[in-house]
Amino acid sequence: FCAAPHTHERGGGASGVMALPECDPSEYPREIGVEPGMPEGWKGIERLYGPKSKYAGRVYVRWSSIDGKHKHVCTPKQVITIDCQSKGIDPAPAIENYNRIMKEKVEQKKREREAKGKLVGEARETAIQRFRDRFGLLQGPLVYAFKGWTTKWHYQPNCDQVMVEYVDTEGGSWKLLKDLECALQIKIENGEEAAVTQMI
Repeated sequence: FCAAPHTHERGGGASGVMALPECDPSEYPREIGVEPGMPEGWKGIERLYGPKSKYAGRVYVRWSSIDGKHKHVCTPKQVITIDCQSKGIDPAPAIENYNRIMKEKVEQKKREREAKGKLVGEARETAIQRFRDRFGLLQGPLVYAFKGWTTKWHYQPNCDQVMVEYVDTEGGSWKLLKDLECALQIKIENGEEAAVTQMI
């Protein structure tokens, strides 16, 4: 039995559902390999929820053993448990190892986000305020004019609104101007003040 899904990034938890931007329905279903910490001899299938589902547009994963004995397993931890039980061994150490690997991945992603200026909580808000104290509110037309950047407009049929996305010169995606304000402030504080002030 698979519980009602909740969103996560692949490799970041035990849930079977991911929220991925710009999912192309023609790419699904598609086969994926096992995550670090999972046993060999398994494969995953990514699928999209249909348009009538309340999870429409989200991706979910179901795992199957390559030998065909086990199908539609919902989570990596369930895969580990089934695999260990079939071998007559205790799944607890393998699950503990999987949890450790996933925790390390989450922490690594956090460090990478922070290095790019993608902060959260109070740190994010104070960085945004420091930026605004100097430059004021960042406006869409100004970002649109950033050299080498691309502005995209995405129609969202579920809410009948248009989402604006700004893509920087390295391919990074920015959908909230506040996140961009934070990132630019961190760049300034990391020694890239000249580059940022030239942009603005």
